Amino acid sequence: MDFNGKVVLITGGAGGIGKSLARTFLEKGAKVSVCDVNEVEGKLVSEQLEKEFGKNKILFTKCDVTKEEDFERAYNSCESFLGIIDILINNAAVLVNDFRKETEVIQICSD
Repeated sequence: MDFNGKVVLITGGAGGIGKSLARTFLEKGAKVSVCDVNEVEGKLVSEQLEKEFGKNKILFTKCDVTKEEDFERAYNSCESFLGIIDILINNAAVLVNDFRKETEVIQICSD
């Protein structure tokens, strides 16, 4: 498939899978917008990929996908900077504070 000139928006783009997807699409000639709630890692990924593929090929936007206004801003920023979105990859993980269920371990000894 030809991705040359296509615009790709990747949520959760600062993590391992998202970063790998971004790199792959850039290698295939696409322009990529990475959005992630982790601003530090997102900017780092964007800077690394910018050095490899050029400034007009990659965009980072801080975005919490659980907030509609954040996603709208990321979507609009992508279209303003890179063009109409051809591909959307929803890679973001949504975690809540109660993700881990705590359990009590009772040790029973028998003689």
